[in-house]
Amino acid sequence: MTILRRLSAATLLVLPLMAAVPACSATPLAEAPAKDDTYPERMRWFADAKSGMFIHWGLYSIPAGIHWKNPADKGHAEWYVETTHMPMSEYEKFADRFNPVKFDAEKWAQIAQDAGMKYICITSMHHDGFAMWPSKVSDRDNWSLSRTPFGKAGRDPLMELKKACDKRGIKFCLYHTIMDWHSPLYGQRRGTNDVAAKSGIAPDMAKFEQYVEDSVLEEIERYHPDMLWFDGNWEGCWKLEHGQKLLDAIRKADPSIIVNNRIGKGTHAKLGGGMLGDYLTPEQFIPAQGFGKGVAFEACMTMSGRNYWGINQADFDAKSVKSQQQFMNFLIDLSAKGGNMLLNVGPTAEGEIPAFYVPHLKEMGDWLKVNGEAIYGSRAGIYSRQPAWGRTTTKRLNNGNTRVYAILFDAPKDGILKLEGLTNAPVKAMLLDGGAPLVAEAKDGGVAVTLPASVQGKKNFVVAVDVAGAVSGEAALDLTPKADKDGVFALRPRHAATENGLVLQGEGDGENLGFWTSKAGTATWTFKTAAARAYMLEVAYGAEKPSDGSVIEFVSGNQVLPVTIKATGGWEKMTTFQAGTLNLPAGENKIVARVKSVNGQAPCNLGTLRLVPVK
Repeated sequence: MTILRRLSAATLLVLPLMAAVPACSATPLAEAPAKDDTYPERMRWFADAKSGMFIHWGLYSIPAGIHWKNPADKGHAEWYVETTHMPMSEYEKFADRFNPVKFDAEKWAQIAQDAGMKYICITSMHHDGFAMWPSKVSDRDNWSLSRTPFGKAGRDPLMELKKACDKRGIKFCLYHTIMDWHSPLYGQRRGTNDVAAKSGIAPDMAKFEQYVEDSVLEEIERYHPDMLWFDGNWEGCWKLEHGQKLLDAIRKADPSIIVNNRIGKGTHAKLGGGMLGDYLTPEQFIPAQGFGKGVAFEACMTMSGRNYWGINQADFDAKSVKSQQQFMNFLIDLSAKGGNMLLNVGPTAEGEIPAFYVPHLKEMGDWLKVNGEAIYGSRAGIYSRQPAWGRTTTKRLNNGNTRVYAILFDAPKDGILKLEGLTNAPVKAMLLDGGAPLVAEAKDGGVAVTLPASVQGKKNFVVAVDVAGAVSGEAALDLTPKADKDGVFALRPRHAATENGLVLQGEGDGENLGFWTSKAGTATWTFKTAAARAYMLEVAYGAEKPSDGSVIEFVSGNQVLPVTIKATGGWEKMTTFQAGTLNLPAGENKIVARVKSVNGQAPCNLGTLRLVPVK
């Protein structure tokens, strides 16, 4: 995982429909990873699976985030060596204590199965470089499971978990680091790596790349994983050619293995970087419009309420966990955009998944037992810009028609589900829960489904609507802002047409346009006024301290309102400011937001604009 995992829960605000509103960083608009002839078959199970379990477990689970010098400092986890500056010679002693006697692979795999998860990805080697298997390659440095009491007792947790997964039809996948804080060969050696310093071995990236390749090929031969999930590729010593050579070796060993994009090196830092591999890996967030047709992606999110990936004792003691609704929304939102969910747990040093996580996982699995048809094997929904009432997914049927699954967050008060812009003729409709048939009819340029009174008060229920033929995936919602009863226009981020990198993020009050890293980036709102009138323009934005003094402009015709940005306490902390008065004529109007000058990474994350009539 990237350095993002070390941010606090306050920084990574988890919103109702998004894993997080991320800080601005490199533009996340991405090219699809390169595809070879084996790509479609290799990716078939991944595209259908939708839900997987991520497991961060290793030597760092022993200190569980408590600082080795200052027990009052409990804010660490799997980045323990890096964040506590512990000498590697001291950290190595954790290997001599690793003995998770409560580890039960069958129980772990059953928890995943009960949650409806179709694959498990476990850390075989995290950034501390420790091999969680009896590795002959890593044993050159005496740095593998073989050194531990657990390994000496003949236990191999990866093999035990693989067998438990195979028994249940769950795909078995491995996480493997590129960045390595232990290896003396790694090009960006830490000053805390006193073991490497004493070895007399100089950093050598050619030899290090070969070491990584040898480790990965050993894993392939031993475990035959269905997927390899790389991480730690962002430091400058790892070059594109290193990633390409490693990918070529993997493809030669087993062309059926899926590989994520973090094996490579590229500019898309928020997505894990890299243009190699099979799919993109946004972390703790979902781009509001996905990545478009043909681009596979998987968003990872950790269950920890404070965003730890490995176990943190203070987090554990507080029984800190995100809400059930957040997990459900994460899965539903990703499925609607054609992505997968990888939901992380951090087991204890003794080998147990936190017990207070399990009910959340079971509840998700229970929902999927009823509504899984709308998730498993589905493809992206009919909207590229999502409706407020819920999400949609789709499946092509054997008869050539398309089944549209509408997943409603709440029942509409008028009892009518409106699928705006869906122009295909409706064939039939039903509730997935119980299969009750419903009346569906073409109406007002879309499809209207009459819902029974029994759905009132329900959340996340699914209506399946069969329509004739194929759907484009581009059904149009009416996103034209309209004045309320007081004449106020709310120009929401989702109403804007964006260019040059702005990305719609979040939902509800947290909805915003982020990743405004290009000065060429613009957002344009188009709307109609009934009469000429003066309006006060109110602007909501969130910004961090480095962006202080940036200037954005709001342009309507020949009117320009500049706004000097002031830090609000974070990208996600929206604060409203008055920009000034605009005199708008009757009829169609446009307001364009653009950058005049920028400090820091970006001027701000831009929230809702309000046009309030001046009396």
